[in-house]
Amino acid sequence: MSRLSELLTGIRTTLGDLRAQKFDESTLLSLIDEGQKDIAMRTRAYKGDIVLDLFATEHIIELPEDVDIVLRASIDEIELPLISYDELDAKHQKESKYGPPRFIIYDKLIPRQLRLFPNTNEDALNTVYGVVTDIDNTELIPTVGEICTIVGSEPLTHIEGVFGVVTAISVNKLRIQYSKIPPTITSVEDSSKLVFSHIFDQTLKFYASGKAFRIGRDTANRAAATEELMMYERDLAAIMKKANTNSASTRNQYTVHYNGGLT
Repeated sequence: MSRLSELLTGIRTTLGDLRAQKFDESTLLSLIDEGQKDIAMRTRAYKGDIVLDLFATEHIIELPEDVDIVLRASIDEIELPLISYDELDAKHQKESKYGPPRFIIYDKLIPRQLRLFPNTNEDALNTVYGVVTDIDNTELIPTVGEICTIVGSEPLTHIEGVFGVVTAISVNKLRIQYSKIPPTITSVEDSSKLVFSHIFDQTLKFYASGKAFRIGRDTANRAAATEELMMYERDLAAIMKKANTNSASTRNQYTVHYNGGLT
């Protein structure tokens, strides 16, 4: 029997519905999924870690769909403070809007978007070869010589000019550590999508049973729902008190563009 099948049996036992006459499988699976997402949101025990390449074009960073909330951000392992737009206006409004990034502007109501501050201006892209004005399939021919054709969003690796040859351009790395949203459970075959260990199975059973009881409209069901959800809260608190919450971390590689400058 799969782990999800065992969970369903335990939930149906609590609900007095072993013959599946009151609740269909999809309803109970959706409650298990909801419970797992609630545990992830409240404990932040399911974490992600991504590394983004920064290029000299954009300062707004779009994050993956599984980001719940950003916990930490760093560029080349140097941590940047996460601040809100209100904090920026209150504390940093007199600072220059241009230059290397010193803060990450992060709105928790838009959890999958970051903005690096300050921004670079046009002068940041000036080089001895000329001024970069476009980097989308454009051939640049400044007064001091021909650079080359810059294609798409790939970084330059070879530039020829009258002053010599640039053979490498460093690319900054933005590392984002965040609380992840677990994958959605839709089938009894989705046991692999249970991202937490077996110690949370009882917790999930309390949650799903309590929510299922709430579907019922009679007073007895409401009382049972309250009891199960109180057990959920108590069980979750007990687990998190004794457990190491550094579970399930992944690292992915994404590519974005940013004003990182040329070095």
